[in-house]
Amino acid sequence: MAQTPNHTKSNTQEAHGNEPLISPTYSDKDAASSPAQFDVEALDEKGAQSGASLIPKSSSSKLTQVSSWACIIVIGQLAILAVALTFFILIHFTHTPMQKNVAEWANDSPRGLAFCVTILATLFSSLSTFLFSKGLILYLTSHSNRPAPLINFLTVSSLSRGAPLFSRHHISWTILSMLALVLVNSLTASFTTIITPTPMVVNVPIRGTEFNLFSETFAHLVADPEKSKAFPRISVDQAKINKQISAVIGPVGLTSAYTSASRELGYPGVITYLGTSFNSTTGGIVPAVPAMQDAMEVDSDRPFNHNFRRYKPAFQFVDPSFKPSKKFSFNFTTIQQGFTVDVKCQALPANPTAQEPAMRVQLENNVTLPGQTLNSSLWRYSVQCPSQNLPPPPTNQSIIMNSTGSMLLSETCSGVTFDGQEVPGSQLLVLAGYGPMYSYITPRACQFTPYLTLAEVQYSNIVNVSRVISREPVTPLTAPITYTVYAAVKDAMTQYVANQRNKVGDDVAALYGISSSIDSSNDPLLNTILEAYLRGLIETRATVS
Repeated sequence: MAQTPNHTKSNTQEAHGNEPLISPTYSDKDAASSPAQFDVEALDEKGAQSGASLIPKSSSSKLTQVSSWACIIVIGQLAILAVALTFFILIHFTHTPMQKNVAEWANDSPRGLAFCVTILATLFSSLSTFLFSKGLILYLTSHSNRPAPLINFLTVSSLSRGAPLFSRHHISWTILSMLALVLVNSLTASFTTIITPTPMVVNVPIRGTEFNLFSETFAHLVADPEKSKAFPRISVDQAKINKQISAVIGPVGLTSAYTSASRELGYPGVITYLGTSFNSTTGGIVPAVPAMQDAMEVDSDRPFNHNFRRYKPAFQFVDPSFKPSKKFSFNFTTIQQGFTVDVKCQALPANPTAQEPAMRVQLENNVTLPGQTLNSSLWRYSVQCPSQNLPPPPTNQSIIMNSTGSMLLSETCSGVTFDGQEVPGSQLLVLAGYGPMYSYITPRACQFTPYLTLAEVQYSNIVNVSRVISREPVTPLTAPITYTVYAAVKDAMTQYVANQRNKVGDDVAALYGISSSIDSSNDPLLNTILEAYLRGLIETRATVS
């Protein structure tokens, strides 16, 4: 390094010593060196330009990628939310049923349904969690080249690891992170709750017709039996069916009366008639059945399905293409005509006038019936019906009673009330019990006031008259129908009598003995039992007529 300057100096001196050698001027030096300098600057400028051209391209690609993922995340989350809300709306608001075959499979395979729902809910939850995580990554990426609060990165880092952030200086971020984790971790359970099918009731309109028992035309036929001869003669099969129905009318009526009175005392029961079970009372309605036999599985017409089904009013679906599934319970509700009576019982006056109801009983003599060794008593009793005008002559009846037996005496007064008013369709039953078993049934009268009803009837495995929509009194033109129905009371009082017992008296005694001793007198209890008993008897006769 020390020799270099000397060597340069000698060269310079030699150059100055030689005259032909011309020393280059400053401009020449610049001219000689300018090409080299221009190339370097041009290279730097080109590199700068190329670098500048590369930076926008990388930024544009990155921005496009970020924007694409942002759209995917937003659209994906909205799509998942839309699907879940669609399930929720269909299930809980519009009550849209499943396809018939899918619903039957779900009903038969509850575990399979739970498995499918869990798989679908897990799929929604996993996809939503993935999009949420991708959103966190997108947030970090978008803030990596610019300053941001440290708490933002701490929150995102905690959420990406599935851990909550606890910071007493940033309460809002702490609450936000905990809420986000709760929502993410409960997604599967939430989706399961939202998309799980729930049982629902499908309402389908039905229509049908029934015979108007209390039409004026039918009342004319009842009042004038000669007109009924104009109808075609019934077939042999129909005659057999009528005999079968007649055979069960009496027992069914008494059973219904007992069940109705039991319900009044707090012990409900079931009344069965022609394969149909009623809840404690028939309400005077005729049970309806589907027009097609295979349309409903719950109709319990098994014993008499072939014969008696034709004698019930039939209905059909308004939509003929609708066929209910046999794998689901099938209930239907109808609005039907019914019949009922208001029964009001009260004790007879001790000293009746000529216009008030009264009963007198006296012993005629003691007799011994053929083939019997025990003595029997012949009793005669008379009943006076009330009247506001000239009293009608009393009716006289006789009855034989065993010396150790009991008897229930009765007589009916048609078309009158307690005070003797003549009201078409009304009836008064005067009765009294005698003997050790029925002595608590002191002489009294029960008044019947009939009504035609419009009732809402619910059918399932049992028929229930849920409510009476309206009721109207019987007109003078339709009054003859009521007396046909009242025949059930007279039949029950007279046809089931022995020289020791009476079926109606035994039923009333059994019901009376539930709440009181038969040796005591309890008029309110006795009236309650008699009113419910007689009302059930009459309503059932209206059903089977």
